[in-house]
Amino acid sequence: MEIIDPVTHTPESHTSYQTAPTSPTAPSTPDPAPSNPSNQIISVGEWFLILLVITIPLVNLIVLIIWAFGGSNNLNKVNFAKANLIWLAIIIVLCVLFFSSLMAIMMALRY
Repeated sequence: MEIIDPVTHTPESHTSYQTAPTSPTAPSTPDPAPSNPSNQIISVGEWFLILLVITIPLVNLIVLIIWAFGGSNNLNKVNFAKANLIWLAIIIVLCVLFFSSLMAIMMALRY
């Protein structure tokens, strides 16, 4: 029986395949990841405090800027702060557009 190589679509010249050697011992478990402070999991209590802090007006903006641009060494907190700053920027732009168009309509109706 002829075997066709799936890559080159040509008949293979040999029919023996190498298999990975099996070990009679139990499989080894991978070494645990080194404890890296930038990748530590944030606990529920820390998330509670983070969410509490960002509900305070103006304090949230200051804290998010500090966390996003160098005040935190935890990547989860840095990414969370950057995402929140992006949402704040989007909301501010939408509010400015909405209220400026509302003011334009009110001024047009007044005269």
